Amino acid sequence: MAEAGIGSAHGRLSEWRVELNMMGHAIAARFRADPINRRELRAYAVDEVKRTDGKIRFDDALDQQRRLTDDA
Repeated sequence: MAEAGIGSAHGRLSEWRVELNMMGHAIAARFRADPINRRELRAYAVDEVKRTDGKIRFDDALDQQRRLTDDA
């Protein structure tokens, strides 16, 4: 029984790694920022992880950014 828990935790961790990798590449490709903006982005990310308990996906973040762009 314990092995099933380990396997599912490993699967969730793998999914999280893929999401993180996708976000990192998307940001690196589109976000040419100076160190100050990167610090602000990191602070926002830390706050969001705390608020959502880390339950945010790349697609959710992308949709949110598109809404912000459309509002501007």
